[in-house]
Amino acid sequence: RGNTLKNIEKECNAKIMIRGKGSVKEGKVGRKDGQMLPGEDEPLHALVTANTMENVKKAVEQIRNILKQGIET
Repeated sequence: RGNTLKNIEKECNAKIMIRGKGSVKEGKVGRKDGQMLPGEDEPLHALVTANTMENVKKAVEQIRNILKQGIET
């Protein structure tokens, strides 16, 4: 349900969006008008935005740690 992302966003004061192929569940339409979402034709990635570069770096580091744990498990 995105609780991990919500926690990172809150802790780092950043906005995180998962984009790219596979980011939208199969069978679901990205937009109401049927058009693809921005970046939907790109490889799967996370878009991180924040007011300061320090907050972006903090959020990216937490995302990397989660991915590392997932790969190791």
